[in-house]
Amino acid sequence: MTPQRILPGSRVSTREDEKDESVSDDEDKLCETENNSYRRLDELDLYLALKVDKDRLPINPLEFWHENQRTYPILSKVARKIHSIPAATAAVERQFSSAGFVVTERRSSINPEQVDNVLLIRSVKRMNSLLERK
Repeated sequence: MTPQRILPGSRVSTREDEKDESVSDDEDKLCETENNSYRRLDELDLYLALKVDKDRLPINPLEFWHENQRTYPILSKVARKIHSIPAATAAVERQFSSAGFVVTERRSSINPEQVDNVLLIRSVKRMNSLLERK
C-alpha cells in the first residue's frame, strides 16, 4: 500500500467520517419516512375534517376521489383500488340459472318474494353441505 500525498489545506477522510456519513444517510432516510408519515396523517386529518354537502356529493365515489385527487393523492389511490374491484358474474349467473329451475310453467304465478325465499333456502342448503364436507 503506497502512502497518499496530503496537500496543505486538504481534508483527510477517516473511518469516523465514514461512520458520520453513514449515520447522516440513515437520518436522511428516517426523515423522509417521517415526512411521508406526517403527510399521510395530515392528508387523513384533512379528509376527516372535511365538511360534506350531501346534496353536492357525487353518487359515484370514484368521481369524488377523481375530483379531489390533488388534495388527497394517497387516499385517492387507495380509494381507486378499493372501489375498482372487478365484478364477478359467475354467482349472478348461477342465481339466474337456479331461478329458472324454480319458476317453471307450473309455477308461473309464483310471487317474486317466494322465489327469493326458495333461492335463499337453496343457497343456504348448498353452503351447509359444502361446510359439512370440510
